[in-house]
Amino acid sequence: MPHLPKPPLIRVASLTSAWLAAVVAIIALATPGPAAAAPPPWRGSSITVSNVVSLNTLDKSAEPTYNPYYGLQTTFAPRWWLNEQVYLRGSFSLSREFTESDITTQADETVPSDVSLGVGAQLWHIPVVGIDTAAGFDVRLATSPYSQAQTLRFALTPGVSLNRTFPEAANLSLRYSLAFVRNFHDSTTGELDAVPTLGCRSTDFTHCDTFRSTGVRNVRTRVSQGAEIAIEPWSWVSASVGASLLYDYLYRPLTTADATFESQDDQGTRTIVVSSMELAFTPLDVLTVAVSATASNAQRQANQENYALFINRNTELALDLRLDVAALTAPWMED
Repeated sequence: MPHLPKPPLIRVASLTSAWLAAVVAIIALATPGPAAAAPPPWRGSSITVSNVVSLNTLDKSAEPTYNPYYGLQTTFAPRWWLNEQVYLRGSFSLSREFTESDITTQADETVPSDVSLGVGAQLWHIPVVGIDTAAGFDVRLATSPYSQAQTLRFALTPGVSLNRTFPEAANLSLRYSLAFVRNFHDSTTGELDAVPTLGCRSTDFTHCDTFRSTGVRNVRTRVSQGAEIAIEPWSWVSASVGASLLYDYLYRPLTTADATFESQDDQGTRTIVVSSMELAFTPLDVLTVAVSATASNAQRQANQENYALFINRNTELALDLRLDVAALTAPWMED
């Protein structure tokens, strides 16, 4: 892949400067005022702009070939509280890579994510141990090109979490989460838009349908466990470290009586590890600036050794600018 071109960097700098200028203008209009008697039902809603760069972009000698990545992602995460315990939530993002993408088919293509809609609830506070419990249920709709290529229709995700906070220890917080994902696909494997086989250029050739499959089996069920440690010594700064272990159970493969030349029995599972660390600053009620490092990868490398957490060849660095919608709209909601 060619080196990072200069024109996209100029465009990125211009876009980032324009966005920052817009944020400053919005903050200037949001004149602080007395706190409202009751919090708004949309509290917790946010808009996040993430500048993401791969760690290997910073080191041309990290891989045999230089493959830089820089992208901009905007995430909308609305939330609406029905009462003090139950709320509705959603999530949707748009991402755009400014380097030469390995996964898109057009230059400067903006890629939508899946749409997630769900409900969350703050449940019971367990006395003595001081643990807060919460639960949620989400429906993910296949609006991204990646999910559509996998023939995904929708996915259901129930989950629970436990949280324990120690106010006397700089607001140290310990969190554990458990979630299940059930995917519903049209096919057990992903499919191609076009069949790259000679003589199979027309969809009228039904005997060519088998060549439309990518051969990569889809994930039927996922079990995810995660743990996070966070600390907030002051109201304007916080730090967190977390890791999640994802167990993917694939659709069963087709079996035949023919001999196969596989060296071992198919396991039908995949294990993915996601690790992240973040440092966040909140200079204003409406704005949080966070820097983070996130790695998402298979548990093992090609040599069967485990990947290192946080920093490895899959690590991405991000600079997030988060707008708190409730704080942003507070001046206009005052009596």
